Amino acid sequence: MKHRTQASFPGGYRTDIQVLSPGSGKVMEFHTDYSKEYGGDGSAPTPWDTFLAAMTACQGIHVRNFCAEHHIPTEALRVQMDLVLAEDNREVREFRTNIVLPREFPEELKEQLIAEARHCKVVQHLLDFEPTVIYSTEREP
Repeated sequence: MKHRTQASFPGGYRTDIQVLSPGSGKVMEFHTDYSKEYGGDGSAPTPWDTFLAAMTACQGIHVRNFCAEHHIPTEALRVQMDLVLAEDNREVREFRTNIVLPREFPEELKEQLIAEARHCKVVQHLLDFEPTVIYSTEREP
């Protein structure tokens, strides 16, 4: 089964996205929109916000799993991400991830935890891979 995403456009700037995930075998759906300031209705996160949420969630699940494997409580665990933008406010210069650890987190595991957060596929694609983006078109049948 291949991994496929598909976007449709019900009106305005709203986009409905369906994701066929080989991991679950299910089609999941979510939505994006732009704020009213940019012509949308503000009914959903923007595509950029969705990307940032995916990056934070991906790192977060790796961090959560690391803690669970080491029997470290996760109730107080948090993953936060801030951006440092270029002067034009368009290009991201840095993604700064801060992991808020529970008090009982062992100091000697911090570097391993950070390495585990970096194993997130979203981060790996930004840092390690150079995927090719190919565009094509076809007519509706």
